[in-house]
Amino acid sequence: MHTTTHTWIDTDEGLARLGRDLAGEKGVAVDTESDGFHHYFDKLCLLQFSTREANFLVDPLAVSNLDPLRPMFADPAIRKVMHAAEQDIMYLRREHHLEVKGLFDTATAAQLTGRTRLGLAALLEAYFDIHLSKSNQRDDWSLRPLNPAQLVYAVSDTNNLLELADLLEREVRENGRQEWAEEEYRALEQKQINLHSTAADEITRVKGWKDLPPRGRAVLRELLRGRDGESRKRDRPPFRIAPASLLLDLAAKPPAGIRELQARRGFPRQRSPSLATQLMDAVARGLELPESEFPQPPVRTSRHGQRQRRDAPFEERVNKLRAWRKTRAEQLGLEPGVVISQRDLEAVAENPPGSPGEETTRQSLRQWRWREFSAEWRQLLTNSS
Repeated sequence: MHTTTHTWIDTDEGLARLGRDLAGEKGVAVDTESDGFHHYFDKLCLLQFSTREANFLVDPLAVSNLDPLRPMFADPAIRKVMHAAEQDIMYLRREHHLEVKGLFDTATAAQLTGRTRLGLAALLEAYFDIHLSKSNQRDDWSLRPLNPAQLVYAVSDTNNLLELADLLEREVRENGRQEWAEEEYRALEQKQINLHSTAADEITRVKGWKDLPPRGRAVLRELLRGRDGESRKRDRPPFRIAPASLLLDLAAKPPAGIRELQARRGFPRQRSPSLATQLMDAVARGLELPESEFPQPPVRTSRHGQRQRRDAPFEERVNKLRAWRKTRAEQLGLEPGVVISQRDLEAVAENPPGSPGEETTRQSLRQWRWREFSAEWRQLLTNSS
């Protein structure tokens, strides 16, 4: 259904009616829009639904709650078609305590067909020759009223999803990977994600942090904490307060004063002097921190959370599994990471099939991977010390 004609719903009565109607559908395409590109305290700002016959846009900022949609979301017999659903599910769960059952994720399905361009725009172009505009992707969706271009953009995210799912499902079945897909969908339904990591954790997400000396890492952590506090106060995303590249530079070469700090590349010119003061205070805290309180390098853990043994036999098994993965991925026409992720690969290397810890590994993996590949792993690693 390629039309962008839609029904706008911003009343409790309209939402109740929609909830009843969607509960009678066999499949519903779902998407959401949020304001995380513009606010620290991000929120769900729009829900898009498409059936085979109609499109609906729901304003969650205008209605009392989303409870009328609960039966539809909770019914596994109603297929919810979503694209790269992780964040959508997180918003629905975090703000409205809605759980999604009966998920079909088009990005996951495309991955299992061997496609490498997994964005919705790329898939719609490949299957329908539809060219999806991304011009409104980073809009502030909390603002009202939405303009006509935003409404078209929003509807375009769902109005072809059901048809796309039909085609992808057929390809997945033809490849004998339906069970793989179903297990991946169920895992996505249950996955927990947190968009706001703690500052202590965030240090490892700054590209280049490993190149800093211990004192520099301490300064970086204080800068991240200072930026996070400013972000909360201003309700702005951290990257809009100060780019991570600036914080890394300040940690590597601490400025002697505010003027030197303000002259650094990446310092936001439009910010008030208070930001420079706050960053200088953070630098000072990091420079004065006792060594006993320095950030500790993350301990490398296995898939099941235990400290990983990285001895020579382990590394040998990892190398054998990497070579196996490369060959197997080529045979299956899949990306290597789809066959097995690096973290899961290392879990297999730590407790291979046939070892005393086999059950730990089996429980930590998707079961389709264990069914498909454990015999191959056992044979491959039997003679590894």
